[in-house]
Amino acid sequence: MMNLKIMELQHYTVSKELMLLEPRLLKGQRCTVVHERHRKYVVHASVKRVVSRVCALYGTSIQSSTILSKEITKGTKKLPIGLGTIQPLILIPTASPSNSHTQWVVFDAIQNYAPAIFNECSIQLANGETHTLNLSYHSLRTQISHAHAIDKYFRTLNFDQLNNMYAPLFYGEVALHMLLPVD
Repeated sequence: MMNLKIMELQHYTVSKELMLLEPRLLKGQRCTVVHERHRKYVVHASVKRVVSRVCALYGTSIQSSTILSKEITKGTKKLPIGLGTIQPLILIPTASPSNSHTQWVVFDAIQNYAPAIFNECSIQLANGETHTLNLSYHSLRTQISHAHAIDKYFRTLNFDQLNNMYAPLFYGEVALHMLLPVD
């Protein structure tokens, strides 16, 4: 990890190349290793703070995104969150978003997955890298099913539906233009 570029949170912007966010300790401080398709670097902030920033860049929050995921999937815990509307970035957590050990993997980046030892799961990402996630194969399978439902839901909405769906759900917290990715 010492050879990786280190960036402060305020300089981090989410990329469509994002594949995985991993929590790490660097000199006793929480940081996040960001895995993108063609590069890897460290953000000097906890995973939760990085995911909060990603949500903010899309005009929402972890809490609001989770509420929407519950509405779509009827799931109750460790739900993926969908960000954006046309081609949503769907982040799958390996544990509760408040857990400091939670990894976040991008739904579209998962090429393959299989059971691993210690009730964990091994994933192969779009760039060929393999990582072990701290959740079971069956939990990941459920998460992928939820992520697929979120993806399908967003892709089937028209503009008017998108415009109307957020008002009752977020009580005016987020306007549609804020849910679109910041370029």
